[in-house]
Amino acid sequence: RDAHAALHSLISQKTGLRFIDLGWTDIGNAECETISDALAFKDCSLVALGLVGNQINDKGVAVLCAGLEKNMTIKYLDLSRNEITDSGVKTIKRCVERRAELGSPVQQVWMRENP
Repeated sequence: RDAHAALHSLISQKTGLRFIDLGWTDIGNAECETISDALAFKDCSLVALGLVGNQINDKGVAVLCAGLEKNMTIKYLDLSRNEITDSGVKTIKRCVERRAELGSPVQQVWMRENP
């Protein structure tokens, strides 16, 4: 629980943090909720989020997208080597399209080596 609060605080507050690499940290769907909530904060300054090699599946992607759609700073997202299927890829595609419609496009999403 403390780790969730620290992660939320790190991402959501005006820290000037532009990139965070949370790769290979056993992040799953529960942690995706914490990340999503933090991304939705207006003070979030992240431009790049690395989530390589975790345990994020289609449900986690949907949760992340809820925060990403409210976040106008993230430009780069790496979800390689997770558990994301074609359904999750479609969810990310819709999320990226909505961000582009809002005038704050995500510039690059990596999703290598998912099932």
